[in-house]
Amino acid sequence: YKTRRGLEGRMTKGLSTGGRLLGYRTIPIPDGRGGTNGATIEIHEEERKVVERIFREYARGHSLLSIARALNLDEVPVLRPHRTNRKRGWVCSTVRAILHNTAYVGRWSYMRREWRRDPDTGNRRYQTRTEGVMVQERPHLRIIDDQQWEAVQTRLADVRKKYVGGPRADGP
Repeated sequence: YKTRRGLEGRMTKGLSTGGRLLGYRTIPIPDGRGGTNGATIEIHEEERKVVERIFREYARGHSLLSIARALNLDEVPVLRPHRTNRKRGWVCSTVRAILHNTAYVGRWSYMRREWRRDPDTGNRRYQTRTEGVMVQERPHLRIIDDQQWEAVQTRLADVRKKYVGGPRADGP
């Protein structure tokens, strides 16, 4: 409870609440006793170019897979290169997550998703929250303009409609 309350306080102050996001870096704030008192967020210029490239290529009609392959061919470093049990390099889901992230238009959120235990299986699942989400406008951290954001979101919605239908009548 105290951890969540502390992170909410950092969010309201415009500081980092944790996690790493492509295109940004955190700068620790010294507390004067050798520790830190949170971290500010600023745009990382090299990674910003990668984010802009991903949005630009998707808006031009490239697929998620072709963007991931191009980034791998160009040896663009991935955000978390040392994760175990995962495919190395860029993958479609990473590109998709970037295209859906509202932080790139300066709209940062906290407590948008949470872990919940499935009562049937006992497994934990990451789920989107419907209440208690904190959203903060941070225009100084915008990387993508509204026109490009809307073009990409429209294309994502069109692709989703085309390939993701409702429940199938013939079962799974």
